[in-house]
Amino acid sequence: MKLRIAAALFGLFVYVSAGAQESAPLVRHVTPKPESARLTGLASVSTAESGGLHNREPLHKLPSFSAVQLNGKSADIASFKQSSHWLLLYRRENCAPCDRLQTALAASDNAQIKGGAALVIVVADNGKSQNTNRLDAVRAKFSTVTVATWLEDSQGAALKALKPRGTPMLYALSGDRIQWGLPGLQGDPAIVEKMASAWVNSADLTAAQTTAAAAVNNAATPAPH
Repeated sequence: MKLRIAAALFGLFVYVSAGAQESAPLVRHVTPKPESARLTGLASVSTAESGGLHNREPLHKLPSFSAVQLNGKSADIASFKQSSHWLLLYRRENCAPCDRLQTALAASDNAQIKGGAALVIVVADNGKSQNTNRLDAVRAKFSTVTVATWLEDSQGAALKALKPRGTPMLYALSGDRIQWGLPGLQGDPAIVEKMASAWVNSADLTAAQTTAAAAVNNAATPAPH
């Protein structure tokens, strides 16, 4: 099982910032397994951008950008930040890896994630103008996520501001501080749900950071023979 999870985490990294400090984030890498140890049939990372993507510094603070609400009105993302621990999911409209991650989140045992109370979902659609019908089509896939905040990014404002390292991209925040983020995955996203749940449940910032980092490290540790 450990090997399966480690293989699924190929290419996965987590950055954990030092709380409200402006110091450089702690970067933890999961070492890829050899080709012979990797699972076949893993989902490819769906990158939002190309070029020197992975050389960018991770964000420390939630940037300002506008997105369209379900009522068709635009609002700045700052309007939806929460004082407690919360999650921002950036995804594309038609994106199989995005659907897999969101399905795992929707099946969470954590009520705040399953119902969406701690979740803000930004959907980058394929249109050049706002059309909340496309947003409704994505929402319809996840019936348990009844109280999440759904936003449409038809003009690419969120993309430019967040500079995601892939899609889906899940950000863990405390207020407007981005504490860690996970880019698009190559495999079973259940480990991300565990990390997300640990983040939302923890009232202590340091403990939540440690739990998130440990989840990746533990998953990458081979099982004893």
